Amino acid sequence: DHVNALVRHVPGDFLDLVSLDINPENPDEYRVGNNWQRFEHVTESIMVKDAKTQQVDVKRSMWGPVATQTLLDKSVAIHWTALDHEAVNIALIDLEQTEALEQAVNIVNHAGGPHLNFLLADSSGHIAWTIMGRIPKRYGSDGSVSRSWADGAVGWDGYVDAQSLPREIDPVDGLL
Repeated sequence: DHVNALVRHVPGDFLDLVSLDINPENPDEYRVGNNWQRFEHVTESIMVKDAKTQQVDVKRSMWGPVATQTLLDKSVAIHWTALDHEAVNIALIDLEQTEALEQAVNIVNHAGGPHLNFLLADSSGHIAWTIMGRIPKRYGSDGSVSRSWADGAVGWDGYVDAQSLPREIDPVDGLL
């Protein structure tokens, strides 16, 4: 018994641009609650073929890296599932050894990485559809516009539980 998969991209909104309230007296600080917090600065090395390695200063907030360009004259942090170490893992590698369809669905739902549709079929004729990738649980906003998260009224509260991700296993009409 083996499980085969057909994989396609999932279009969706898995990134928020968090509007930052910058300290007018110190541009290297941003507001968190009623306090000012310093940005973290990280030097990243970018290797370029047949050229000198470039050093880039990345300014980070608690919500993610700060975009190099402003949005409507405001600094924004990029809060994206792909940049969250809790949302990315290599669990999908377990799919290679699975022989049971429901086990494959469970592996896909717990795998972290790009958001993907999975059509799965096993050698017994069972079929399933589900998705891979962490989906943020937003509160205070739907993420369609850039808002400040400084006061805690807007943000993400983790991710949708893997068992709550959409899935369809052996539909009655046999179609996915």
